Amino acid sequence: GLYDNFLSMKLKDPGMLGVCTGLDWLCFSDLLNECVLHGQNYSLMRYFPFLPAAFHHLYAANSVPRINYPHSHYEVRECNRQRERMLSIRPYP
Repeated sequence: GLYDNFLSMKLKDPGMLGVCTGLDWLCFSDLLNECVLHGQNYSLMRYFPFLPAAFHHLYAANSVPRINYPHSHYEVRECNRQRERMLSIRPYP
């Protein structure tokens, strides 16, 4: 949900520093996940909860935001299925 919704938050930040900081946190989380999964360094898993806390600190508001159910994975999967169907029915010369 963090990946799909943080760009739609209403921010009073003309320099987009909050968005850049959020992207830095996402990069940090991806690097951390890669170190845990590929390097099997499970002691780094203690830092996983910091991403949602950082996003709350960056994007919390008094008004209730409209949060959408994460759908990007579904859209990519459907696009891939459609592409595979198109390639399978394409006539070969």
